[in-house]
Amino acid sequence: MDFVKKSKFKHDFAPDYELGGEQLRKFVFAGNSVFTILNQATKNRFTIKVKKHKENEVWFVSVLTGSDNINSYTFIGTYFPTTYSKGGEYKKSFKSKITNDAVSSKTVSWFFKKFFNNQSKYPTVKVYHEGRCGRCSRRLTTPESIKASFGPECIKLMNKV
Repeated sequence: MDFVKKSKFKHDFAPDYELGGEQLRKFVFAGNSVFTILNQATKNRFTIKVKKHKENEVWFVSVLTGSDNINSYTFIGTYFPTTYSKGGEYKKSFKSKITNDAVSSKTVSWFFKKFFNNQSKYPTVKVYHEGRCGRCSRRLTTPESIKASFGPECIKLMNKV
């Protein structure tokens, strides 16, 4: 996969922003999450946005494609929890402007199909939140909230689920 090729960029992420295990799953599907997938060996990275549909149990997946970290996301596919007992299913959209051969497309597909359910198999790949709550997207300001990846009100709601 092209995701493992060398990159010329250096990335330093705070350890408190790292997501893993059940925390990663809760964060990604909280409703309004933004996170970065980083391969520490190659320094390649992609920033992903996962937003829940307002009414249906589906999540829209976009990838950062420009320099504006708020508005430069391009829709790439959809995550369906219909087979949630198996972890759900990600499908790349034929409507996406990103091709199947693009490294970002392959990485997102790999993330949901391989890494998401077997993180320990890929020790050089890390996932980091962006310092914003995965549910409401407000900036996290306390060390406890940053470690939890949710603000105090949202974590109460997430723990009820």
